[in-house]
Amino acid sequence: MRIFYRCQAAVFFSAAVLFTVVSCTKKQPVPVTEIPVQADSFSWYAFSGGSFQKIGCLSDAPSVPAKPWTEAVRISSMATSFSDGGGGVPKGYAVVNRLGILVFDGDDAGLFSDTTIFSGKSARNLVLYENTPLFMVYRSSFFNEEDSSPRKNGSPFLIQFDPEQRLSYPVLSVENLGLDEGYEITDFIWDGSVWTCSAKASEDARTVFSYVSFQPKIPLLSVTP
Repeated sequence: MRIFYRCQAAVFFSAAVLFTVVSCTKKQPVPVTEIPVQADSFSWYAFSGGSFQKIGCLSDAPSVPAKPWTEAVRISSMATSFSDGGGGVPKGYAVVNRLGILVFDGDDAGLFSDTTIFSGKSARNLVLYENTPLFMVYRSSFFNEEDSSPRKNGSPFLIQFDPEQRLSYPVLSVENLGLDEGYEITDFIWDGSVWTCSAKASEDARTVFSYVSFQPKIPLLSVTP
């Protein structure tokens, strides 16, 4: 999806509450009470030229070539951080496939792109680990030719977004899981303690799937690949 919106609750409605009192002789209605609540208002935004812009309506969104969902610039995953306990407003995060991370902080929104992390790879599966966003990147072998150039830091798949520095950087690679660089992690599940990953590779003109579970012995946020 190349279009998204932000909304703030605001609805005015009238709630009619009618209670009936039953007696031996008659039924008496309770007076109607009006409850004011603010009405919904929202703004549309669209991705364009490596950034995003506010638009008046859906028809104002810039035209873009149709692409498979793994390759298109779109919001692929979202999460909201917990309150810090001091009355602060929780932050919202969204992974923008092929582009970067959107950060929603109160009424402000910012897009932080990183071509070294997002270019040529699909991004998804945003989770919050100690209120820090973690997400995965992978290369679709169906739509992308294998990159034969050597990879300086292996084949990273788990990426951290630092909310303070506004930077994305690798945390784990497929080699950390005991797999060779020909594998791509295509999905993962985290139950708060154990990580379970599905991995895919091409071997002798066939596709091989593997599944790996691990439980870090040290905090993931302290890991340097």
